[in-house]
Amino acid sequence: MSFNSLSDRALPERIKTLISLSQRFGPVFPTYGVIPTPNNSWKCECRKGVACEHPGKHPRITRWNTAATTNEKQIADWCIEFPHANWAIVAGWLIDIVDLDAKPGKPNGVLAMEAWEAIHGRISTLRVASGTGIHLYHTAGSGLPESSNDRLGIDARADKSGYVMAPGSRHQNGRIYQIIEENELSACPAWLTAELYQNQPDTASVSIHCIHSKERGGGFRGEPAEAGAIPSPAYVESPVRRVSDHHAGRPTRDGGNPD
Repeated sequence: MSFNSLSDRALPERIKTLISLSQRFGPVFPTYGVIPTPNNSWKCECRKGVACEHPGKHPRITRWNTAATTNEKQIADWCIEFPHANWAIVAGWLIDIVDLDAKPGKPNGVLAMEAWEAIHGRISTLRVASGTGIHLYHTAGSGLPESSNDRLGIDARADKSGYVMAPGSRHQNGRIYQIIEENELSACPAWLTAELYQNQPDTASVSIHCIHSKERGGGFRGEPAEAGAIPSPAYVESPVRRVSDHHAGRPTRDGGNPD
């Protein structure tokens, strides 16, 4: 499957592609997209523009966690209403995600995974090139908790409380998320879960800043919608559960903020 930008595709093809993605990977919803600037860069299409802290990644709708859907009519309506949108997939329904980040000046999760795979063997699963790294798609429910690890540059999206940018979305740097290894989805291997979460076996959802210490924190990564975002239509029946109001206000980290 070719993954030029979803927003660059003709409307019928965009709708068809997004319906296919939702059936394969789980409920989707639109985020703000990125649009070109006069100096040949990209900025968020939200009202903050170049000042946006999460360009092209924050929800275009309110209550994304309950509005995300596989409903074909709703997906088509969103495509018509938001022609420049990027798109997100809610993790934890059909897929869990290991997000390997490689931002300049920060820990390189791609290199960390390469080192682990040199020891344990390369993981055979679907891989997506993100704006600044790689996403590994695994079957949902394979033991991967929602979490982040800033020391390694590796995050996890799972538990139906986080999302990743869908293939076909465009990053602020202009790169397009695209499938680079079209393998069958596999369960997250036990060795990877152990590497990521050792010394924390009793924690279901954590933010790991010191992986070999007892420091713990929250792991939710839902991001509040842009003020004035379009409320989700009441008729949409979504499979995604509602999270607590306490969690719903916490900002999303990137990768997730989805990377």
